[in-house]
Amino acid sequence: MKFCFGKPTTHDSVVLEAKNKEHAIKLFKVSELFPEKCVDLKLCKDRDYDNNLDRYNYTFKIDNPKIYIYSRNNNDQDWKKIGYVFLKECIEVDYRNLIPQVNLLESPTDIKQEEPEETLPVIINAKTVSHVSSKTELRAKHDELARRTAELEAMVSELNEAMCVLHAEIKQKQKVIYIIETYLGIHEEVVQIADGISAPEETPLTLYQQKLYMDEEVGIWDDSDGQGLDFQQIEEFDKWIAKHYEKFVYEPLSIVVWQIRRNSKKYVDLWSNIQFNALNKTTYFLIRNGKKLYRIWSDVSVGDLLFPKKDEYVSLLEKEKEWGEDRAKEKLQLRHESYLYGLIAIQGMIERTDVLGTRLRQQRVNLLNPQGNPDELVKFIRDAETEYWIGDGQPRWNEFLKANQATICLGSRICLATEKYGFDLYRKDGDGWRCAPFHPGCLPQRDHCYQVEAFKNESKDEYFPHSTSILIRYHSGDCIGWDPYSYKEVMRKRRVPWFLYSDEVINFDEITLEQADYYMKSRLNRGDYLRILPTLHWVRRVKLREKELEKEFMKMIAGQLKFELTDNNKTKIQKAIDWWKLKNKWKRAITIKESTATRMILRRLKNNDKG
Repeated sequence: MKFCFGKPTTHDSVVLEAKNKEHAIKLFKVSELFPEKCVDLKLCKDRDYDNNLDRYNYTFKIDNPKIYIYSRNNNDQDWKKIGYVFLKECIEVDYRNLIPQVNLLESPTDIKQEEPEETLPVIINAKTVSHVSSKTELRAKHDELARRTAELEAMVSELNEAMCVLHAEIKQKQKVIYIIETYLGIHEEVVQIADGISAPEETPLTLYQQKLYMDEEVGIWDDSDGQGLDFQQIEEFDKWIAKHYEKFVYEPLSIVVWQIRRNSKKYVDLWSNIQFNALNKTTYFLIRNGKKLYRIWSDVSVGDLLFPKKDEYVSLLEKEKEWGEDRAKEKLQLRHESYLYGLIAIQGMIERTDVLGTRLRQQRVNLLNPQGNPDELVKFIRDAETEYWIGDGQPRWNEFLKANQATICLGSRICLATEKYGFDLYRKDGDGWRCAPFHPGCLPQRDHCYQVEAFKNESKDEYFPHSTSILIRYHSGDCIGWDPYSYKEVMRKRRVPWFLYSDEVINFDEITLEQADYYMKSRLNRGDYLRILPTLHWVRRVKLREKELEKEFMKMIAGQLKFELTDNNKTKIQKAIDWWKLKNKWKRAITIKESTATRMILRRLKNNDKG
C-alpha cells in the first residue's frame, strides 16, 4: 500500500510504500528529517525561507500540530484519510528505539532487543558529524553543515569574482602587447612580387573595404583534388596577381586585404584538416606603390571588412540596446576591436617602412583618428557596401541556376552541375541507388549532354529512387564478360540508367554562351567558383562544338537556297535551326548529315519567304 503524510495535492507531502500504517509511520519518522513541511498550511502561523538552509522555517498556531496520514491501494485513484501523527513525535525520535538490533544467526525466538554497540564516529575539525542517536541532534547537525556550506559557497563566489577580474586584466594586457607587436611588425613577413617606379609622393593612400579570397579570384578548379588553391600554392597566387593586380588595386598607392580561402578544404585526415585549414585562413595585405607590388603577412586576423560600414556602429547599438546598455557597449567594443588590428598594422607600415612612401609619415597620417584624415592623404573605398554598387541587372548565380533548373522537363538536354568531378566516390558516399542494379565502368561526365528520360514521378521504373530525381541513360562502355570462343571482351551494348537529383544538373538548352561567359567572369559570384567554373567550362565547350557544326550546316542550307550569308540571312537560318532543335519534346543537337533536319528547315525557310 501507499501512504501519504500531508495533503496528497501538495508538493511538500511525503509518499511511502509500507505494509501497514504502523510500518509507514516508523519509516516516516526515520526518513523525513524535516516533517514540519507536511503539516497543513492552515495550521501555519508564519514561515520564512532560509537561503542558507535551503528550506522553510515554520511557526505554528498550536504547539504540537497533527500530520494527517492518507492511504490508497496501488490500483486506487483516491486517497483516504486514515489517521494522524503528532509533529513532535516525528521530530523527537530516538533511533535506538526504532531500529532493533538483530543477530541473523539466531532463531526468531531468540531475537532480543539489545543496546547498539558503539561505532567510530566521523569527525571533521574535531566535531562529530555522524553517528547520532536522535533526530533532534541530526537536524541540528544538518543545519550547521548547511550554514557552513553556504559560507563556503559565498567564499568561493567571492574568489571566483576576484579571479575573473584578474583574468580580465591579464586579457587586457595581452591585447596591449598584441597591439604593440602588430604596430612594430615583430612577426611581419614582406614578399616583393613586382618592382618598378613608385607612385608620385602626392598620391593619396587608397584602402579597399572588402576582403578578397585568393582561391576564388585565381579560380584554379581543375587541380589534383578539384578544391582549388590553398596555402601550399601561394606562390602561384604571386605569379597570377603580378599580371592582374590592376583589377584589384587600381589606384597607384593602395592596399587590399586577402585571405587564402573563404571555405575549408578537405584533407586526408582530421589533424591535417585542423592544421592546414587554420593556415588557409591566413590574412595578407597586398600593397601597390606605383609598379611595385608587395604581399605582407603580419599575424593579423582581419574580418570580412577592413574598416566598418558607414552606419554600422549606429545600427549595432540600436539592435543591442533592447538587451541593455552594458551589453550594447560590450558588443560595440568587440566590433571596434575587430577592425582595430588591421588598421594598426597598416599604421605601423606607414610609420616604420617606406613601402608606402614617406609623405604619409611626414603629414602624420593617423588611420585611428576618429576625425579622419584629409581626402588628399587617405581615401576609403566602400566596395563592400551594396548601396554603393552599380548593378548590371543580372541575377546572382544561385538565383540563375534555380531558374534554369526549374525549366528542366522530360526530354531536356542537361549537363552535370555538381561540385564533385564525376561520381567516382558514389559507392563510398552511399549513392549506390544512382545506378542500381547496374554497376557501369564509365560514369557520367561533365563534358557531355544527357537527355532526361524520366522526370519526377513520371517513371514507373521500380528502381526510381526519389521523387525529386531524374533519370538519364547512356552508353557506359564497360566490359560485361568474355567470349568463351574468341577470348575477347564482351562490351555492354545497352544503355545503363543513372539517377540524378534535379539540383545536380543544368538545362543545357536554356543557357546561352553570353550567360556562360558572364558568370565565368563575374566577380560578384566568385564565392561559388567551384560550382560555376567547372560547370560552365564544359557547357561552353559543348556549345562551341555545336556552334561549329551549325556553321557548316548553315553553309549547306544557304547553298541550297542560294542565299548569301549576310547577317540577316544568318539570323533567319539560325532561328530555323533553333526551332528544329527545340520544337519537339525530345530536344536534340543538329549534325551536318541530318537529312530530316535539312528537309524540315528548308521547308520552313521557304514558307517563311513566301509568307
